[in-house]
Amino acid sequence: MATRRWKKLAALLKMETVYGTDAVPTGLANFIQLSDAAFTPLAGDEEARNLLQPKLGHQGVALTGEYGQFDFSVEIAGSGVAGTAPAWGPLLRSCGFSEVITAATDVQYDLINDNFESSTIYYNADKVNHILVGCRGTVSLSLAPKRIPKFRFSVKGLVGTIADTPLPAVDQTKWTKPLVVNKANTTMSLHGWSAIAESLDINTGSQVNKLDYIGEELVDIGDRAGTGTAVVRPRRWPR
Repeated sequence: MATRRWKKLAALLKMETVYGTDAVPTGLANFIQLSDAAFTPLAGDEEARNLLQPKLGHQGVALTGEYGQFDFSVEIAGSGVAGTAPAWGPLLRSCGFSEVITAATDVQYDLINDNFESSTIYYNADKVNHILVGCRGTVSLSLAPKRIPKFRFSVKGLVGTIADTPLPAVDQTKWTKPLVVNKANTTMSLHGWSAIAESLDINTGSQVNKLDYIGEELVDIGDRAGTGTAVVRPRRWPR
């Protein structure tokens, strides 16, 4: 039996045009450069039968509301070209953000409250490929001096197929090298105040739920309760 090496991983993500329909991401166009990955291929609830019978013992359960979950971190770095979306843009779009591109100027991401987009994720762990469709999630970010800035994503999706599939060839050129957080690379303005900060953490706090109905199942962003923490250095008063 061949040994599987879990560090041999390729994750792909592509936006869907029809919710829950496999968008067929490719390694050359849709590779995600990530770290700290935790993948749960099957989660859900249990429905017990609770039958009365003339013996003791476990009667088994039915697994209901199945979904997959993917938690991972992504380095924060721009595309390097003004008006060109960064490689992590589709990840934010999958977490309830709009993407507005102004050619040769900038790309802006803003939280939206309806018409959420969805994506398809392929998670290939050393030639075993898991597919999640209809994916939506929540995201947080963390900035601390002398550290690489990172997003932390938690995404849920409908369980698709699992198959033995070769690891795809991937294009990593869209993922630019990040700069560490420091005085030279980073500024912080807090409600108009230029702060000297030790850290900044922001969490969109999206409530991502797997919903099951007769005739439909989906992953939905039901609510949002964003939070943030900024640790700043007190202002030095003149002596």
